[in-house]
Amino acid sequence: MVDCNVAVGIRIGTNYTTYAWNRRSIEDPAFVSAQWTDSTKSLLFLETPTIALFGSDKKLQAFGFEAEKEIQEKTNNHLLVFREFIQDLFCNGIQVPSHLTAENGVLVLSSDIMTQVIAFLLRKLPIEPSKIVFTVPSAATKDTYNFFKKSARKAGLEKVYIIPEATSVLYYCKEYHRLYKTTSSKEVDVFAGGKQSIVLECEDDNVSISVLEVRDGVIKIVYNSFSNVLAACQVQNDFEAMIIEIVGESVFDDFYRNNRLEYFEIVNELRRKMTVDIKEEKPLNINIPPSLITAFEKTTGKTLNEALQQTIFSDKMSFNHGKCRIMPEIFHNLFKEAGANIVQLLNKAMADSGLSKTGSIILVGFFSRSTILQDMIKKSFPTCHVIVPEDSNMVVVKGAAIYGQKPVKIQKHPEVKVDLNKFEIKPPGMFPWT
Repeated sequence: MVDCNVAVGIRIGTNYTTYAWNRRSIEDPAFVSAQWTDSTKSLLFLETPTIALFGSDKKLQAFGFEAEKEIQEKTNNHLLVFREFIQDLFCNGIQVPSHLTAENGVLVLSSDIMTQVIAFLLRKLPIEPSKIVFTVPSAATKDTYNFFKKSARKAGLEKVYIIPEATSVLYYCKEYHRLYKTTSSKEVDVFAGGKQSIVLECEDDNVSISVLEVRDGVIKIVYNSFSNVLAACQVQNDFEAMIIEIVGESVFDDFYRNNRLEYFEIVNELRRKMTVDIKEEKPLNINIPPSLITAFEKTTGKTLNEALQQTIFSDKMSFNHGKCRIMPEIFHNLFKEAGANIVQLLNKAMADSGLSKTGSIILVGFFSRSTILQDMIKKSFPTCHVIVPEDSNMVVVKGAAIYGQKPVKIQKHPEVKVDLNKFEIKPPGMFPWT
């Protein structure tokens, strides 16, 4: 039965996918979000990885955490894995490619991939809404919208509504976060009077920056840049490089190949630590799997603490009872390179768009939840209003759900600049503090 009062927002993002809807009025919202079980079946998340797994018959076999789990457990070369297909489809600044290449080199029609992923998500919805609003990356071109509409219709939708992610973010914040408290505790409306705002979307391995304005009820995108700069993944890479410095590359590579589930447990715990409010004076603990400890001791005849004494981290880290204890300054240093790259991109976006450094910066996406990154942005742009919604990783789909209930006019400037920045990835072992 169709619920005539409910609109669902669905985001198939570059790194994560999810959906949400508002079961009450816009004035008194009560959002319901998706819940996804991770590959270990032990934790619930609001988002699932945007990973699609197809069989040799080119039919969708699994998506998200389930796909991740099957990939970890199987060594079947006939499986077709697509991890970055949203970037490949929508973030290249040109037409949508007709085919995408799986990790094993097999070509699949882009429309077949997108249609089956959309159909899967429609089946996952626990309700039958009156309207479904999809979001697409803000760098998407006109060709993207045509492609997406055709794919959604092939998946069974008669009416297809699509809005850019940055627009969805601004709309949500305008409705629910419009009053910003300054350092003097004075409340200001940062979206009033045609002011321009930056939406900074920080994910795992990409950063999108959009400059928008609201004028006469119309939301306009006047600038966008999409960059393949590592954000959360840069922190992960630097952490792995630090562990490799201690245990050795061969031991870590063997651990990665033979204990994928335990490797991802380290990654997931590190990601959780990225988003907690880190206090300067308190060390941080990260679990180290027994398989890695045993493999290292068996290979080298040393303990981890003995090996640690031969590195630059000897007085900044320790291992005890299966935990790696890290001093705050070392953990903060893991964010240096990612933060510096994001600040550089923000400065470039402001210069290219002509935006003054007195506007608002809205931080969304997984990596934006890091208080370390937030502090770096605030210190780098002290005259800007930096806004971090409490639900920053879910703002995109919530804005889409609200748009479904209360549409507004959205305009993308005909000459909007989509700046596709490329960043060189530094080699392993190049620590940001050396």
